[in-house]
Amino acid sequence: MSTRDRLETRAQGPVYLVALKDILPQLAEDVGHYREREPEGHDAHQTTDGYRGRIAALQALRGVALVVAAGVVAEIGDMRRFDNPRQFMAFIGLIPGEHSSGSKRKLTGITKAGSVVARRLIVESSWAYRLPAKVGQAMMLRHQSIAVSIRGIAWKAQVRLCWRYPRMLARGKKAPIVITAVARELVGFMWAIARQVKPKTIGA
Repeated sequence: MSTRDRLETRAQGPVYLVALKDILPQLAEDVGHYREREPEGHDAHQTTDGYRGRIAALQALRGVALVVAAGVVAEIGDMRRFDNPRQFMAFIGLIPGEHSSGSKRKLTGITKAGSVVARRLIVESSWAYRLPAKVGQAMMLRHQSIAVSIRGIAWKAQVRLCWRYPRMLARGKKAPIVITAVARELVGFMWAIARQVKPKTIGA
């Protein structure tokens, strides 16, 4: 089964299907780009290690299965190019905007800059953190080939975000605002995981 077929098979829900339609051409273009740049005599598996590795590693996170991971990687590329997670958050449009007038400074809604597809996928994934932290059967299967250090980051994300969601609701925040805040922090955990990915971090 091809990567495209696997993505289509695992897509669930209207948001994922719409996003999948948007990212499949880009994903195919990126894969072709990596193949075209392979040095003569170079092992193709080594060339795409980082690409495949990032997709696999991101799936350690709750709510981030193949469709989301592949979509984010196709849209963003190598997250390690950002010096810190806030740069990544800003790039994807999940930080508040700002309106200044004289000495007054007022924060507005998120900027919504960058990739609409990646932002949509990440926000949709963030709804998974409404429930208590746990590692279900599907996640356990995904974790089998993922490094312990990456699984540790994913668990920290669960503990933090599954705590943050009900806490913000209890303070009177509306669910969409809470989910946006969770999505912003989830981006930070994605960045941390991407920086852990090295050749052979993910099993073949």
